[in-house]
Amino acid sequence: MPTIQLDPSVAAKLAEAGGQIEVADAEGKIYGVLLTAEAHKQLEQQWKRAMCDLAFATMDVAKIEAALANPIRHSMADVIKMVEGA
Repeated sequence: MPTIQLDPSVAAKLAEAGGQIEVADAEGKIYGVLLTAEAHKQLEQQWKRAMCDLAFATMDVAKIEAALANPIRHSMADVIKMVEGA
C-alpha cells in the first residue's frame, strides 16, 4: 500500500480528533476518512466480531450436528458436480 507523508498540522488534527477525520478538498468534497492505525485496527476488530456474531446467530446447530453425524462421504468429483449444479 502506498504511503502519503502527512503535513504536521494534519497529523495534529488527526490526533485531536481522536484518530479519525474526513479528508476533503477546498470546496468541501469529501474523498474519504483518515484513521490512525490504532483506530483502523479497532474498527476492523469490531467488524470481525460483528461478522462472527451474525454467523453464530444464523447457524442451525441441529443441521450442523446432523451433517457431522452423517457417515456419507463424497469424492472431490462428486463435490465439484454438486457445486456446478447449484
